[in-house]
Amino acid sequence: MSDRPGGYEEYEDDAEAISLPAQLRDPVGVMRRQLRWVMASLVLFLAITAGVTAVFPLQYEASATVLLSSKSIPDEYVPTTILASIFEQFETIRSEVFSRESLSQIISATGLYADEVDRVPMAALATRLANDVAVDSVGGGGGRRAPSSVAFQIRLAGKEPELLARVVNRIVADLINANVEYRSRQARITTQFMQREFDRADAALREHERKLARFRTEHRGALPEEEAATLSKLERLEEQRRSAILRMSELRSRVERIEARPETVATSDTLEGLRRRLREARAVYTDDHPNVLSLERQVAAMEGRSPSSDPSMRRQGNEEIALIEESIRREQARLEQIDAEVRTLEERLEMTPKIADDYSALVREEQILQENYVDYLRKLKNAELSLSLESAQQGAQLTRMDAALPPTSPIIPRWMVAGAGAVASIVLALGVGVLRELLNPVIIDEDHLENTIPIPCVGSISELA
Repeated sequence: MSDRPGGYEEYEDDAEAISLPAQLRDPVGVMRRQLRWVMASLVLFLAITAGVTAVFPLQYEASATVLLSSKSIPDEYVPTTILASIFEQFETIRSEVFSRESLSQIISATGLYADEVDRVPMAALATRLANDVAVDSVGGGGGRRAPSSVAFQIRLAGKEPELLARVVNRIVADLINANVEYRSRQARITTQFMQREFDRADAALREHERKLARFRTEHRGALPEEEAATLSKLERLEEQRRSAILRMSELRSRVERIEARPETVATSDTLEGLRRRLREARAVYTDDHPNVLSLERQVAAMEGRSPSSDPSMRRQGNEEIALIEESIRREQARLEQIDAEVRTLEERLEMTPKIADDYSALVREEQILQENYVDYLRKLKNAELSLSLESAQQGAQLTRMDAALPPTSPIIPRWMVAGAGAVASIVLALGVGVLRELLNPVIIDEDHLENTIPIPCVGSISELA
């Protein structure tokens, strides 16, 4: 059991709990003992800080903001030909502007990296510029829906404020031009594609129409759609045929009545003519045919009659018979024509079932080609409207909201560098003092002495006034 005061035992326990060296538990003493070194180190570090601050390269940052908004006319009026989202559209035009060739043109036009152009390849400078330019999305509405507009900020850091602003503004201008060209190009490509497809559909439809027209011409009257008209025409021809037969029968009856009159036949020449006609009629008709019987009666009457009839009456009767026979021949020719037409129509009707399948296939193909033609025509008109929309710059537009201005203050001002250096100098100076205290330890009190030397302490001398 220790004979030391209880308070000292508690102090000892606390000291043991603290892992710091004994001399560091007396910061005031450390500062008193190491003041000269701390002040000297502080002056040195402050001098270094002043030098670093004086030569610290100031970096400026120029920025501009652009807004990419959706087209102003709804799709229900003018369908768009660009299906990419706003972000995808911006990434497309960004990749075009940030290409090596485009950035090389920007470097040459603005004079960026003028001191390195002759020493560093242009491709490497373009890659550096692409890495130095920062493009960030700073806003856009939409929620769950696709945003209708998005703002982008283009930033570039460097040493020359005016040059930075010029470069950023040139990049923004190229982005705006690239957006107009991108949308116009997409609309032109779509319109040209739809024009080719429409021309192909139109040519196919016209060729098929010519093919179908030739088929209809070659099979006129035998088409399924003309069957009813052909049957109706056959009925009319049958009526005309019956009418012609009745007319011929009537005319022949008139001839028989005229020939049966006594004054029409008298001479031997007329008798021979009747006999010749009788022979011709018997060769064509049967013996009980009316014509044969009529001619037999006329021959019998002429053989038993005297040739003293009036010559003028005979001549008149012969002229009348000639006129009637001419009418009979015309009716006969008309009847033969009707029969020929009937045979032609009947042959066409027989062909109708054979060509029905081919004709139906041609008609169905024409309907499909017609639908394709109308569909491509509608799409072509929509593409042309979209092209007109883009030409009028009423589509999704990229506009400059804030132009880049030459920055007036650096990213990290000198006062901030000086302040950070001053704080670091103070910390380092204190560190120097602590380090010297650890390298050159001292006895700070009797407890430290007792803990340091393993010899019992029998007494102490108080500090003299």
